[in-house]
Amino acid sequence: MPENSIMGAAHVEIAKGLANNPKLRVVNFNDNTINGKGLDAFVDVIGSLSNLEELNLGDCLLKSQGAMLVVTAIKDLPNLRSLVLEGNEINGNAGMRIADMLESHQNLQALNLSSNPFGEEVLSVVRSKLIRIPNLNTE
Repeated sequence: MPENSIMGAAHVEIAKGLANNPKLRVVNFNDNTINGKGLDAFVDVIGSLSNLEELNLGDCLLKSQGAMLVVTAIKDLPNLRSLVLEGNEINGNAGMRIADMLESHQNLQALNLSSNPFGEEVLSVVRSKLIRIPNLNTE
């Protein structure tokens, strides 16, 4: 569902649909604003999708707090291979905390945190934390 200008209460309804499809492997909401009650509903469901392999929430204006909620919800999903959080206005402190939460996720193969205001120093720290994941490609 990328680039559909989905906002607000519609995410609550989408979250209900996700909850009824626990075998989903790919969720792509790239470029849809997710916040407020919609974010809460989405986060409540996303962590229960144990077959989820790819999650794309790039350019969803999650900001730092929203991104942290998402990563907390999905950090233990066993099949997650790809996570896109680029362009979400995630600050450097949240970027480092996200790296801390994901550094033990051995199945993660792709992580995109580009276009967030980390700065080169924080980006270097984030990459050094994530280098322990054997097959991870970071952007």
